[in-house]
Amino acid sequence: MIRNSKGQRVDPVPFAVVTGTAFGGCYAFFPVYFLSFGLSAAAALVGTTAIFLALAAIAYLRLVRNARPEVAAELPPGRRLEQIFYHALVVTGAFVLLTGLLLVR
Repeated sequence: MIRNSKGQRVDPVPFAVVTGTAFGGCYAFFPVYFLSFGLSAAAALVGTTAIFLALAAIAYLRLVRNARPEVAAELPPGRRLEQIFYHALVVTGAFVLLTGLLLVR
């Protein structure tokens, strides 16, 4: 187990899942977007890696460093599902925005 900033034990599985999903999503989609804008393959990989590292850092801060295990257990399942739905809307909106940028180009 890993510990948060207060020294409490935190489950590392959510962080590993979110980081793994971010890795797969970033490297599956962003290099293609960057290449379509005319960047070189090396620049596309550097940009993708930068985005992935930023997402991994945000996940670490949210799910490990600032995690509050005593509060997470009190969240009702409906609220968790609502958060997943809103996060899915944000990701979908980002992909729609990127697709729109490609179409305008």
